[in-house]
Amino acid sequence: MQALHYLSLPATGGSVLLTIAVLMSQGLGQAFCKMLLITGVLFTTNSVVTHATARAFRARQLGHWEPREGDPMEMVHEEKKA
Repeated sequence: MQALHYLSLPATGGSVLLTIAVLMSQGLGQAFCKMLLITGVLFTTNSVVTHATARAFRARQLGHWEPREGDPMEMVHEEKKA
């Protein structure tokens, strides 16, 4: 599941580099505008898609997505005020 977070940055970074390459090759034309739009969509949706994929993987693997006692992760508990 950690591999999902490692793949998130190269996917966004690669699209930024492709946008720069299109700018250098084609100039400020229609291709650059389209590539800029695609990069913006990837940049804004990449973290949401990565999180949803990790949650779906956890739900399939454990049968639930909520953290519970005994799960192999650190949990922060808030104290209830009386």
